[in-house]
Amino acid sequence: MLNNYKRFLAYLVIKNRFNTIVQMRKFNSMFPKSAAYPLKRSRNHPKYSIPVNEGEQHSLIGVILKYPLEENRNMENDDGNLNNHCAEFLVYQDHKASFTKIVQLKADGLISCIPPGSWIRIILTNAVSHKLLKSNTILIPKKVLFCQRRVMTRCFDGQVSFAVTATRRNDICNENKFVYHSRLCDLLIDKEELIDPLIKIFGKQCEINNNNLKNEKENDDIPTKIRLWCFPFIENKEDSQLEFKLKHIDERYYTAIDTTENEYINDEKQIIINSSNDDSDCNNLNEQQQFSINFCKWFSECIERFYIKNKMNNDRKIKMDKFINLLNKKLQNNLDLPNEAKLILFGSAISGFGSNDCDLDICLINCGIDSSLNTSIFKELRLNILFKIRNLLREDKEFSKVFLLKHARTPIIEFEYLPSGFNCDICIEHQLAIHNSELLKLYTEFDERVAPLGFAIKCWAKLYGINDASTGSISSYAYIVMLIYYLQRCSPPILPFLQQEEFIINNNSLLVNKIVEGWKVYYTKDINLIKENFKSKFTNKQTLAELFLNFLHFYGFKFSFISNIAQIRANGLYDKIQANISIKRKIYVEDPFDLNHNLTSGVSSETLNHFIKCCQQPIIGLRQLDKEIFSLNETKDDENNKLEKEKLKMDFAAIMFMYRPCNETKKDPLARIFKENNLI
Repeated sequence: MLNNYKRFLAYLVIKNRFNTIVQMRKFNSMFPKSAAYPLKRSRNHPKYSIPVNEGEQHSLIGVILKYPLEENRNMENDDGNLNNHCAEFLVYQDHKASFTKIVQLKADGLISCIPPGSWIRIILTNAVSHKLLKSNTILIPKKVLFCQRRVMTRCFDGQVSFAVTATRRNDICNENKFVYHSRLCDLLIDKEELIDPLIKIFGKQCEINNNNLKNEKENDDIPTKIRLWCFPFIENKEDSQLEFKLKHIDERYYTAIDTTENEYINDEKQIIINSSNDDSDCNNLNEQQQFSINFCKWFSECIERFYIKNKMNNDRKIKMDKFINLLNKKLQNNLDLPNEAKLILFGSAISGFGSNDCDLDICLINCGIDSSLNTSIFKELRLNILFKIRNLLREDKEFSKVFLLKHARTPIIEFEYLPSGFNCDICIEHQLAIHNSELLKLYTEFDERVAPLGFAIKCWAKLYGINDASTGSISSYAYIVMLIYYLQRCSPPILPFLQQEEFIINNNSLLVNKIVEGWKVYYTKDINLIKENFKSKFTNKQTLAELFLNFLHFYGFKFSFISNIAQIRANGLYDKIQANISIKRKIYVEDPFDLNHNLTSGVSSETLNHFIKCCQQPIIGLRQLDKEIFSLNETKDDENNKLEKEKLKMDFAAIMFMYRPCNETKKDPLARIFKENNLI
């Protein structure tokens, strides 16, 4: 009954809106376009706007910086005429999402009343090119329109400044200065400028702790992310190079940061895991907000139990091998295939991240197709074989739900094998996927913590609804690459770079070095020798709980989605600028071999925001759980002890599900209509 009432109200709201629009159109049709009340145009698409990709433009977007001083307004030049009074105008380019030039704008009556710091769009009489704009260029506006601001602006002491969020770059180090990267520029900031706002907020205790830890952990108190105000200037007017300087750091931003980002938690410093004698372990634990020893031990056991319960058992592996042999014989007997043709498993079933209910990814290789052929011919030959396999499987009653996805990036056949309940995908000559699976398997064999972490991350992503690439989210394979990327860069690192020449041993039997599908496949299988050399340099003793929580913290707070690329093939800094990729707030996870393949290309900005929220929310909830159950100072009654014991019995999936955030991108559209109209 309640649902019917809501539908009726929604119907009334939509009907009223439709009638209003019809009446407005009838009213506007009574007047010509040149009437005093024309139709309202969108701010983002004004009448005179020209597409960005054209060489010249009739309109520019930007910010008024300042007007000429009063004493200079009535000064005469050498000819006895009054000077042109021009305002400084900072030009913004939407397709670059950045400011480019500072030009002069004639300060007539059109803009003399507009305050500095306002975002405006100017319509020009003559078209101009961004490349030809200089600091002494004078523009005469034909029309001025207010537009939506792209960056927050504010005037401090008569100077227009811009608010940006900046992230500390660890690859550029200096004694007392730190480099912070923002969407506008890279800023070099002194350590004193960073510490002063924190002292104002957290008081003298923060100053005392900073002095005590100055020698041992000098950079631990430096925040990884700050909100600051910067202002533009041109140092050399001849080259017109635009630069930014720090105005001041926004102190309010520190108070708004949750404790997951703030490293100044004095109350918890007594229960941080600091019992280890290894200094490297202490540095690791400071990477993210710390939890108690008992919590990390208990949560690690939860992850381990979940992994043991769900990992693929030997019975499943035996059934898979029997099924592959059976299907291989069926194809050989009924299709015209070479004797060398065979089916090979790849994906999670062999990489070490497969569960007892995972799908089987199967590839048919050596089927007589030359991969060096033209791309279109190669795809046609693969599709011909897939059509034959589809028809063959549909004739057999043991196979059901047989579908050919011929328009996928890699065409596959989906089907279900009824006797064993296997859900399978078959592709043709997809050699890169086979090498990807072998590479992931080597990483799982390198350290015993990799596979349990992979299971925990896949479970977390599935519970939070962010694991389906077909719906614009992140695939399970991309999550594993993101995990390896983090484990290669934690301190000290846990995994090496198996594709890097530093760890390559010239052993022909264990070295893979060939061209596959036009890409260089280069890695080593001599995992034992690399393990000896690698672990002699680095030793990481973090638990599963610490690594899992640090993974969430890394992608929830530290990873720069604007400039960074998650890739596991090369050490060192490799960002979107070096890869010639557009600088946008979009996640980019690179395939280990196919360097043009972004594994997360279908992830939208809304999904990315929800992913970040899914990383942050569990950290906050688990810290609260740590305080409630494992706090050393809190006295508890019998009822609280009973509740705590019940929580301790929960498995990993149930614990993570408690802190699942709401996905606002998938809300009921009726609920959104009711909320907009204040009906609920």
